[in-house]
Amino acid sequence: MITSRLSAYGTYVKTPGGRPRLSVDQDEIAASIRCTGFYFLTLISYGGIVIIWSTETCEELHRIRHGEWLAIGFRGKPVIVLDVASGHESEPRTVIRLDDRDRVDEGGDVFNSPEIARWHPNGSILFILYQDTTILAWSFVDDTQLEFGDTEAREMILNDDGTYILTSSNNGSVSVWGLPKLNLIYTLQSTEFVRDLAFSPDSQRIYDVRGSRCNVWAPEILVRVEELDEEERTNSLDETATSEVVSDVVFAEDQNKNGHVTALVCDNEDEFFCCGRDDGSVSIHDMSGGLRVRKVSIHSAHVDIVAIDWSSSRRFLASADDSGKVIAKRLKFKDDNKWAGYATCYPSQIQQNVA
Repeated sequence: MITSRLSAYGTYVKTPGGRPRLSVDQDEIAASIRCTGFYFLTLISYGGIVIIWSTETCEELHRIRHGEWLAIGFRGKPVIVLDVASGHESEPRTVIRLDDRDRVDEGGDVFNSPEIARWHPNGSILFILYQDTTILAWSFVDDTQLEFGDTEAREMILNDDGTYILTSSNNGSVSVWGLPKLNLIYTLQSTEFVRDLAFSPDSQRIYDVRGSRCNVWAPEILVRVEELDEEERTNSLDETATSEVVSDVVFAEDQNKNGHVTALVCDNEDEFFCCGRDDGSVSIHDMSGGLRVRKVSIHSAHVDIVAIDWSSSRRFLASADDSGKVIAKRLKFKDDNKWAGYATCYPSQIQQNVA
């Protein structure tokens, strides 16, 4: 786990003879080399450049330019913070949780495992998410820290102005916390696992990635907190602050109970369209408003519909799922503007993959 306020890039460095070695550009001067752990060897150059290497292969993993502070964490080890802009070698600073300090006094070397570290946008506070879902706020200005436990978080990001923290849990929920007290102000309940999170630049929308989809949410409660003084909010830690649920917290639920569309076809008269979903259902919808007017078939709750075809006469509809099952239905558009469906053949199992 490595975090910086800037983006990183890297290239593989190897000698012509095939033996890996550490190398910098011709216009770079190596200021110091420090081994920070079993996995990384960090080379610090003048100009605020940090090159991170693998200690096993000497492969260049990341290159970070114009940074000031670099946080590096390993499982079972405390987070260390390096000053990479001073141009001279300095001792790293170690962030040790209060629960871990007794282990240090007793000579122990196993610590709570950090999972994610994020700098506050102004660079004065480092937020660390640990494996036990505790979020630690650490200030390198005065080496103070605050712990917020029982967050249920497994992913964590901050918005651009440092007023909110966005987290996701193992059960699929997404939560927004207000800073500096880490007050819970919004929770979206859902069941699908969250792979990644993001804020919009104006902090009015949140994004999450679930499976192969990116969802966009726009909670009304996400408004800019203008009444808080900027200096008080971002440059100091209130040691009396405790995380709490505010009185106007919003609890929402993902209302999409019908599955996500995985296949689509329209009729030849542009009056209706048919959707196949990842819950195995196939349904007909009105083109003008999208209202579902008929559920045609259900393959299985555990398959995705991958292909649909509708005959030009609108009399026959065939659908296929990712298990290879194909279902064909005979349709009739009745005088009362409703659809009727009839089985035209028994479901068949295709031995080949369905395209």
